[in-house]
Amino acid sequence: MNRLKRLRGYSRFNVVNVTVYLVVGAAIYFGWKYIPVYWDRESLGDIAANSILQGYRFGDDRIVQNIIDRAYTELGMKLTYENIKVSRAENDFFVDIYYDVTIEHPFDKKVVHHMHLNVKRSLMQ
Repeated sequence: MNRLKRLRGYSRFNVVNVTVYLVVGAAIYFGWKYIPVYWDRESLGDIAANSILQGYRFGDDRIVQNIIDRAYTELGMKLTYENIKVSRAENDFFVDIYYDVTIEHPFDKKVVHHMHLNVKRSLMQ
C-alpha cells in the first residue's frame, strides 16, 4: 500500500507542475501573438531591398510605390508615403519604414507597437 501511494504521488498536480504549465502556456501564447509580427518585419525588409534593386533607376517615388504595393499584396500591410523615407548616398540606398502594429489580447486589451525598419542596400557589390 505504501508503494502504491508513492507511485500515485508522482502523477498529482503540485505547485511546480502548475507553474511549469503556466509558463509553457504563456510562452506559446506570446509566441503565437508576436512571432508573426517580427516575421512580417523581416519580410518587409526583403521587400524593401528588392524594391531598391528594381526601381533605383526610376527614382524614389517608384521605390516607395513598389514597397507600398508589395507590402499590401504580400503581407496585408497598409503603408502610406508618410511611412517610408528613401535617401541616397553615392551607391547606397537607405529606406526607413515606420509603421504601427496593434496586437489584441483577451479582455479587450490592445497593445500598439511602433515598428521601425532600416534597410541599407549597396548597388556596388
